[in-house]
Amino acid sequence: SSRLESRGKGADDNGLMSSVVRQSEKLRDVLYDIRGPVNARAAAMEAAGERILKLNTGNPQPFGFDAPAEILQDVIAGLPTAQGYSDSRGIQSARRAVVHHYQLQEGFPVIDIDDVWLGNGVSELIQMALQALLDNGDVVLIPVPAYLLWTAVTNLAGGVPVHYLCDEANCWNPDIADLESKITDRTKVIVVINPNNPTGTFVVADKLHAFLKRLHANVLVVLDEAYTAYLDATLAYNSVPWLKEFPNLIISRPLSKAYGLAGLRVGFGLANENLIALMNRVRQPFNVNHLAMVAATAALDDDEFIARSRQ
Repeated sequence: SSRLESRGKGADDNGLMSSVVRQSEKLRDVLYDIRGPVNARAAAMEAAGERILKLNTGNPQPFGFDAPAEILQDVIAGLPTAQGYSDSRGIQSARRAVVHHYQLQEGFPVIDIDDVWLGNGVSELIQMALQALLDNGDVVLIPVPAYLLWTAVTNLAGGVPVHYLCDEANCWNPDIADLESKITDRTKVIVVINPNNPTGTFVVADKLHAFLKRLHANVLVVLDEAYTAYLDATLAYNSVPWLKEFPNLIISRPLSKAYGLAGLRVGFGLANENLIALMNRVRQPFNVNHLAMVAATAALDDDEFIARSRQ
């Protein structure tokens, strides 16, 4: 009751409190330059009729990468079943498509349907993982420069972001020695963005696998593979079989970039089912749009479109 005031006291002409509600301390270090003056200036230029090319988002659609007609047809066909709620974990056909996709690659099932979880883009998966796993003060190691969302959601989840270097003197390659030097008993999560955004550099498979073997099993590694489909065939690797070897590994992949579904907002994460059970406890109910999941089901095995995207 001590925090209640009459409408007249300290109120403006509309009866609203004139004082400003104080922001959360968690927001103090959540800063996006692109959402500040740069964005305001771009909006003003667009309002004046200028065309702005937004390099801060990896959006393939303006460059002619429309989703294949077959996928759009599946989305249209899914409309009659899209009004009701679907399975809160994601429709079974979409999760099954992920399993089938990797089964074809490996020739045997390396994951099953309970190892797959779907998100409203990988951005939501990142947020769910850190909310579920971080205690206040836990350290998350993040490359720099990197996708800003990682630092933001670490702060909002009560964690402490610590940045390891991508070495400018070595073509911006991630510095594994610098990363390992920053691991302490407070380190809870290590983020590896492979290839990294925005540098485009990556840790080769042998070096990454060796690092995982050296790491203590109580440190989670999130392997963000948003751009892995763009790797040249001579450099491509498949991290999915590592899930059986490393129960502390999460792999995330969106269908936004190479698959051309950026606006539909759908991505998937792979991890052991015990980790996924934790993530599901912070999931928003029915978080992924039904039609996005229909599109994901159709898109995963469109090898021709992926090849064109890569080229």
